[in-house]
Amino acid sequence: MSEWPSRHHASGRLDPSPRALIPAGSSNTSEPFHWPDAVLEAIMECDPAALARVLRTLSHAEVNSLLSRSSLDAQTPMFVLGGRLFLREGGTRTIFGGAFHFQREARRAQIGEWLDMIGAKHGDTLLHVALRVGGADDELKAATVVEVLGCGCTFERVNQDGELPAVIDKAIWQAAFFRALPRWRQERAREDERARVAELEANLMERQRARAERRDERRARKAEAAAEAKRRADREARKAAETLKHRLKLEAQLARVSAREDELKRTDLGATEIADDVISLLPFKLRKMLSLT
Repeated sequence: MSEWPSRHHASGRLDPSPRALIPAGSSNTSEPFHWPDAVLEAIMECDPAALARVLRTLSHAEVNSLLSRSSLDAQTPMFVLGGRLFLREGGTRTIFGGAFHFQREARRAQIGEWLDMIGAKHGDTLLHVALRVGGADDELKAATVVEVLGCGCTFERVNQDGELPAVIDKAIWQAAFFRALPRWRQERAREDERARVAELEANLMERQRARAERRDERRARKAEAAAEAKRRADREARKAAETLKHRLKLEAQLARVSAREDELKRTDLGATEIADDVISLLPFKLRKMLSLT
């Protein structure tokens, strides 16, 4: 049997909506999960593992849902559990008419026929139904009953005929309630403890991973800040070096200009002295004529 989804709430009444009805020959194969189908299939097949997977996802009220039995006619019993209808194939056309059929109608018809065969009664609990199973291996049947009991189905509720579950199959009831159920509870307690420890370890590992991530983030931020500071210092050093180089270049240019000016001054002074010497050698009259004095 395939594993069912972890959770799907079913309504507490029959739902003949377009979602529950599919035209014959429709290509729509997607089907919502309905826990009554899964629970009754698991009980019918005496599959404790599949039953446990479904029951452990249900609420206390769902686990203690009651089976409703009525009839369309003398030959057509109709069962309802958790808002899901189970009756012979084609019976839905009697109710709704037309060419519509319920989702998984063939399988649900099989379940309805099985419920009728085992003598399921109005007001039966899941425990009543599990104890009515016939022709199954005693150990598997007891294990199925234990799963129903262990998941919280009451054993004190009577059906419409006043039957307690314990009187349906006394041998299986005693084997399940007095011998198998205590072992089941011990194993379940160990499983819960293992799950709790695993959850604690997972939480611890998650916290350690989160701390490691935060530490790595801090280190990355520090490394990035240090790298940025180094880049900024390198830029400032290059800028200072370029400024110094430019200043030294300007100073060298100024020194060359100053030296050139000094050279020009010395050249001009020498020319003036030579001219004075030449003029002083000329006759006085000639100097007067030339108005050099």
